[in-house]
Amino acid sequence: MTPAEARARLRGGLRPRRGPGARGLEHMARNPSCERLQVLTASGVGPNMAANEILGERGLEGQSPFALVRGNSFERYVLSEGGARLLELYLRAGRREVAAGPFVDLREGLAPGLDRAEQARRRRDATLYLLAGAAERGRPSIVAHAVLGVEVAGASFDIEADYLVADGRGFYLPGEIKSYADKASKTDPADLRGACRQAAVAVVALRQAARRLGRGAFARAACDLVLRKAGTNWPTLRAMTLEGEVDSIERALAAAPRHLVAAAERAGGAGLADPKLLLSIPNYYVEECREFCALARHCKREALAAADPALLGDRAREQLAPVGSIVRMARYVRGDDAPSSDAERASASRLRRVVSAYRKALGRG
Repeated sequence: MTPAEARARLRGGLRPRRGPGARGLEHMARNPSCERLQVLTASGVGPNMAANEILGERGLEGQSPFALVRGNSFERYVLSEGGARLLELYLRAGRREVAAGPFVDLREGLAPGLDRAEQARRRRDATLYLLAGAAERGRPSIVAHAVLGVEVAGASFDIEADYLVADGRGFYLPGEIKSYADKASKTDPADLRGACRQAAVAVVALRQAARRLGRGAFARAACDLVLRKAGTNWPTLRAMTLEGEVDSIERALAAAPRHLVAAAERAGGAGLADPKLLLSIPNYYVEECREFCALARHCKREALAAADPALLGDRAREQLAPVGSIVRMARYVRGDDAPSSDAERASASRLRRVVSAYRKALGRG
């Protein structure tokens, strides 16, 4: 079975409203051990749609409306006036080859009345045209709102980069605009990681585009990150390296076809619209799931029902893996049951020592 056949079988009558986007693809890479998340993303259904339309639950995925409005407003501010503010930012950073322009916004100049899908198609075609001649004189140094295709298990999903910037080597790098407060060394690390992971998806898309175009150019694992100076609306510029982030995205994309085909083969003739099939696909609940996955609440309930050690944190999950259940481990520690393997006995012995030390520290030992 090919990945395309597996996707069609799993999706059945479900029709995705849109692709996962850069955010959905970077979410997939955050938890590569969760086959359920991999299959939903690669099938074009996504966890939010699964929560809402398959399980009948309210998904929690997505930014808050306030954060979304603030982010869009800041992006418009940075890119307005023909990119003057962004070009000035590069000039002040000493990157004169970028500041010299030209600047192009692919959202401008499209025929009015086109639907979103047609506009995205036209911007994708324009993006590929610019990438094909990236090294030619007179090409834009900054391309705002570029649309790139990312191949996931044989299907192409569109992502929109805030902008692409000439890398000085005949190709482009992604630029990511976020309204997060730039507090220098005190900037929230979680904000930086999230922005870099999304930019890494664009790096992978640029690499795939270069291969499709037959170009020798290769997108480096790097991006330019535009943040908001704390207490103001003025943008700041950071050059970021993304080796680890890009590697995680590429590994997740490489594993997606295998997960998709395996799920379809197990499903027989059923599709993801059947909640039983969805819930039969193995998940891997971790603490971080609550930050980004619409199915986190459901997967946590499954973990509770199974007394999964993951509920105690990632470290506990690793250490209690031989036993696989909090309840079973508690019975071993109390002596109610006897471990059935050397690995279980070793885990139980370690936990007994921890409990003993804890009681002694409280003066109860």
